[in-house]
Amino acid sequence: MTQYGWHNRAGRSRRFDLSYRAIEYAAANASRSGVNINFERHDLTQTFPSGEFDLIVASFLESPLEFDRAPLFRAAFGHLAPGGLLLITSHGKVPNWSKHVRPFLPASEVLASLGPLPQGWEVQFCDEVSRVMTGPEGQQDEVSDAVVALKRA
Repeated sequence: MTQYGWHNRAGRSRRFDLSYRAIEYAAANASRSGVNINFERHDLTQTFPSGEFDLIVASFLESPLEFDRAPLFRAAFGHLAPGGLLLITSHGKVPNWSKHVRPFLPASEVLASLGPLPQGWEVQFCDEVSRVMTGPEGQQDEVSDAVVALKRA
């Protein structure tokens, strides 16, 4: 995202993850790509990064552990700058070889789980995006991702 111009007004980009391993992997990719990104570890059930952001992306926050994602998304409302975008992506339909047993929410239910949107927020996109995925044994199946994009006025 940084190489496409998504950074804060000071020209910096911040990325957050719970996993040290994910941060190390992302930092190595950023270094190879020549982009300057500040990586921070956050357990978003405990802390939310300080500051105001033009773009908050919450991608695939599914977990085998039970936790309510909606409070995390609602917390993001308070950290998005005017004109900013909150993009939520999550698994919709998983491939037939997947071992995931719990159902994933469609985009409309992800949006509904947020409750009423704060005044001045609008839905930019709320739908499933389908694609064909190739499995570990070469098998193919159509999967979908739930995508919700909300803009703060």
